[in-house]
Amino acid sequence: MTTTLVVGVDGSAQSLTAVEWAAAEASRRKASLRAVCVTTPGPPDAESILDKAVSVARPHIPAPHLTTAVATGQPAAALIESATDASILIVGSRGRGGRTGLLLGSVALQVASHAPCPVISVRGNPRPTQGEVVVGIDGSPGSKAALDFAFKAAQVRSDRLRAVRAWTTPPPDATPHVPDPDLVADAEVETDLANALAEAGKPYPDVRVIPDAHQARPVRALTTASTRADLLVVGARGRGGFKNLLLGSVANAMLHRSACPVAVVHP
Repeated sequence: MTTTLVVGVDGSAQSLTAVEWAAAEASRRKASLRAVCVTTPGPPDAESILDKAVSVARPHIPAPHLTTAVATGQPAAALIESATDASILIVGSRGRGGRTGLLLGSVALQVASHAPCPVISVRGNPRPTQGEVVVGIDGSPGSKAALDFAFKAAQVRSDRLRAVRAWTTPPPDATPHVPDPDLVADAEVETDLANALAEAGKPYPDVRVIPDAHQARPVRALTTASTRADLLVVGARGRGGFKNLLLGSVANAMLHRSACPVAVVHP
């Protein structure tokens, strides 16, 4: 059965960039694309907005696999409802208001927290293909789901996959009272990373994997890695996340700081 990607569009330049990115992604995945415009007081006519979206998407995806829809209500809630049958929901990082922080607070962060599928926020300026997908992992259920999503993304792009495991303190079970506990921690983390990659990578034998385990603040490490990536993938919540928070601090930070499109994946 053909999978469906949904992209939100509001007529802004950033949302049209998201439409173009989504159309290319749908083509890579041999999926259908549905462009959704949410009508609220103020924006131009929804049909004219969707006409622009179709003109942007059409060079990347055949007409039978490209559809449009008009939704009503609060933008984030309407997009989430529109994505109940989608495999991925895609949004721009800024909307008609042009204030990145405001949009992330009102739309992108909400859909990333509550959508029933992975959410990709299209960030960064258009640039040449980097040939790399980056995933942040920490061994949590969220990062395991992110790792599987990242392998698939790398496969459909024929990209290499860089798996970043960054930490600032030795793991709790690191062996105490050794001459150099940092070396022990490094070895344990590298072994755990290698095992996770070997297991998750079994269905993707053609994907070239680069393990990247080092001591650093995760947000800083992932922000740096995103500058040479086509896509950054993170779990919605990691080991340190509070149970009542649907979006962890690393995912939240990367939605604001990533230099490339960022995918947020729930367990």
